[in-house]
Amino acid sequence: EESSSSGMKKSSSAEQLQKIRTRVMNVIAQQNKAQTDTPPQCCSVAESKKGCAVTKWVDYSFKYGLGYKLSNGTVGVLFNDNTKMILAADEKHVEFSDRERRGGAVSYMTIDSFPESFKKKMTLLKYFKDYMNDNLQDGPDEISQRQQQYVAGLPVLNKWLRTQHAIVFRLNAGVVQVNFFDHTKLILNGPRDTVTYINKNAETTTYFLSDIAKSNHASIDTLSSRIAYASDIIDHMLS
Repeated sequence: EESSSSGMKKSSSAEQLQKIRTRVMNVIAQQNKAQTDTPPQCCSVAESKKGCAVTKWVDYSFKYGLGYKLSNGTVGVLFNDNTKMILAADEKHVEFSDRERRGGAVSYMTIDSFPESFKKKMTLLKYFKDYMNDNLQDGPDEISQRQQQYVAGLPVLNKWLRTQHAIVFRLNAGVVQVNFFDHTKLILNGPRDTVTYINKNAETTTYFLSDIAKSNHASIDTLSSRIAYASDIIDHMLS
């Protein structure tokens, strides 16, 4: 059964991005004056799992778009026409978002019952899902928590871009993720005020940004430089 809604979103993507930018710049400024003798305390694994991140992705943008899987078990496609389709972790419920300049209306359907006009995109969604399941490794357990029960309003990828050093994902849930080409990853979560860093060995650490702001310890030098890089990328996204 299909229905549509184009209700007001809590805050626009640009507003969320601006909030993250302001917060990150504030953290960097505080860090520059912070003491160097105390390493920040990391969060519990339970906190790491509360966020949302891209754990798999496949770039087919030369033809269709970018397919991805999130840490909550959902699978989505950001199509080249800027429409978005996402399959819930229950592998049944599907949400389709129209392009923002056409109002961004969301249509709700299931993987087995959908209007004929969605047939091609539904086929591509299933293709991306199967391809990623069969060919790509899962993300770290520390950030993965499958959402068992479907709740409407799934997190979705709004934008992505490649830079010289990384691929960058922006989720509508107030998350900016930077996957560096050296196999490290940085996930900034605005609503939870956290930063997660995944090193080359896939070891995952999450900190509250308030704790990062209080520390200039050598143990987080790499993390700090990655946060500064993410700040520059967010500036670029907003310009």
